[in-house]
Amino acid sequence: MKSDKVKLTREELYKLVWSKPFTSLVKEYGYSDNGLRKICKKYNIPTPKGGHWSKLKHSKESPKISLPKGDNVLIELALRTGEENESIHSNSEVAKIRNELRQSKINFTVPDRLSSPHPMVKKANEILKTRKTRWFGPGYDIVYSNGECIATEVTKANIPRALRIWDTLIKLLLQRGHTISKNNNSEFIIYGEELTIRVREILKRVMIKERNWERNERVGSGIMSIKVGKGYHEKEWRDQKNKTIEDQLLNILAKIEQLAHEEKKKQIELEAYWKKMEEERAREKERQERINAELNGFKDLFDTASRWHKSQYLRNYIKEFEKYAIKTNTLDDQKLSWISWAIEKADWYDPFIEREVEFLKEIDRETLEKKNRW
Repeated sequence: MKSDKVKLTREELYKLVWSKPFTSLVKEYGYSDNGLRKICKKYNIPTPKGGHWSKLKHSKESPKISLPKGDNVLIELALRTGEENESIHSNSEVAKIRNELRQSKINFTVPDRLSSPHPMVKKANEILKTRKTRWFGPGYDIVYSNGECIATEVTKANIPRALRIWDTLIKLLLQRGHTISKNNNSEFIIYGEELTIRVREILKRVMIKERNWERNERVGSGIMSIKVGKGYHEKEWRDQKNKTIEDQLLNILAKIEQLAHEEKKKQIELEAYWKKMEEERAREKERQERINAELNGFKDLFDTASRWHKSQYLRNYIKEFEKYAIKTNTLDDQKLSWISWAIEKADWYDPFIEREVEFLKEIDRETLEKKNRW
């Protein structure tokens, strides 16, 4: 199998396997899904569990497992060549777009010198040529655009090359009918989807000797890279032994357009998913409202029936009181007055009558408590 090699530290490999699914990584590295997992297991690097990427896609939580302590050793990985990737995608959407691009009259050649550069490239040239490098830290010999122009991270010697790549790529995108985002210097609107593009120089680890001590530093390697997208949707192309970034622009543009189609498809699926969830929530809300309405109706029925039953209980008592008073010949004016008073209260309480009684206007018939005025 033809392949180039790349060396990653244990920490870099850990970040890589948590940045995108293994199905994406196997298209870039010369291993099967299981082969990459075995390498991670060998160096005690935790990998995402099944369903991790699906959960993230649907905005669900899926915690990242911390990297256990260990020596940050260098791990050599084989990269797939452009020919291998071509074979992998031969029947894919990328292949269809690639064929369409080949048949178009678009020129993918990156010139040796800038000619009538795009305004964004002119601006980047003005910013980058005066930008100072860092004096310490990873990539201390790298010039960073820092969001002030198109995303570029290269050594000063590679600024001209990076700008030629940028100029060609921007003009290719515009020729394909795509546009530049107004919100971000390095965002491009591809079929309605915003994709971030970066041109950067890959860092390599070197040993630097200073007086009586040595230190490891990461500096520019001269290998140019184009990165598209963010997070685990990110795709990267690098210089290869027999194929530079300049030679890969057709494949890169095809993949950019395919990524945009894929992103749009995912957005449509996500919108459909949330619409379905909203409809299910609305149906459940309506069902709960029906349940509550039924329950409240039943409670009203039960309370009203209870009041009627109690009002009949009062009437029966009043009748028996009167009968007993007559039987015992004790029915006097005082008792007659009480009977009249009691009948009035039974009529006030009876749900079929609900007679108004002056001094009971502030009383709730259900609770027999004073009504709340506020």
